[in-house]
Amino acid sequence: MPNLSFLNLSYNDMKHATTEKLTETENLRSLVLNCTYVPWSIVCSFLDAMPKLQELHLSLNDYSFVDLPSNKQYKNLKQLYICGNPLSSWNDLIVIGKTFPNLESLIMANTHIASIPEPSLWEHIFPNLQTINFNYMLLNDWKDIDRLNHFKKLEDIRLQGIPVLDALSELERRQHLIAYLPSVIRLNGSAILQKEREDAERAFIRFFLSEDERPKRFYELEAIHGKLDPLVDVDLSPKKTAQVFVHFCEEQSTLTVNLQQSVQELKATLSDKFGLRPAKMRLFYIDQDMKDVCGPDELRYNNRKLYSYQIRDGDEFLVDSK
Repeated sequence: MPNLSFLNLSYNDMKHATTEKLTETENLRSLVLNCTYVPWSIVCSFLDAMPKLQELHLSLNDYSFVDLPSNKQYKNLKQLYICGNPLSSWNDLIVIGKTFPNLESLIMANTHIASIPEPSLWEHIFPNLQTINFNYMLLNDWKDIDRLNHFKKLEDIRLQGIPVLDALSELERRQHLIAYLPSVIRLNGSAILQKEREDAERAFIRFFLSEDERPKRFYELEAIHGKLDPLVDVDLSPKKTAQVFVHFCEEQSTLTVNLQQSVQELKATLSDKFGLRPAKMRLFYIDQDMKDVCGPDELRYNNRKLYSYQIRDGDEFLVDSK
């Protein structure tokens, strides 16, 4: 099959696989070996036989370490998925970075890694990494989060279910992560708009105003935003509801929306109201103060919470069909 570009061998037991009949496959771009328990030696044989491979899936293989040769590099690989393995050492990432120097996306959720060492040990081996998923790692120190900035091209990150976030509210978790990661433009699947970043950084400064110990990032942000006064006697929790206007075709109605819900949940509510399936719906938000300048803003990210758009009473939504 010389034109084969995608091969999925998941859930085939490959613990005792051999490469006797493995021939070079020039055009293969994606290889999926999830839950196969394939040995690293066989993974290397696949890589040798697939010189144009760009995407490799190795999740749920019970790997406790990464065993790749130190004398080989596979420069075409751009995406690696290696979730749900009991990896516990950052050295495994160093091995990955050295073996795949042009890696752009590393999806490594649900591992046992609990700390990130000094960036000088590893930052130079990830020159092109733009996207990472470290959901449910065991990171428990904000210094580890700060060290993620040493992925020089990082712009898209997922960081959910990590212990360092446990003591914070949902809103504070997002604000702290945004404040610590100035180059990231997408967090947990949602774009970070400029206004949200500024609000998050200011909230981060105020969060530590009453603390005796303040992180280095506090002073960096204070240099940008200036010294801020605490918001005395002000409830900093996000507003829970807003009274908005909804337009669909020639119909206009008033709706009280729960700002804690996601865009997808709002679409479901509007689907019941207007009889338009969410999959066929386009939803636009109109800021009453900015509509003459910016016009409608399409809500493209279904998992994003409504409060992150700073929705207020009197704002509008426009429902359209695809």
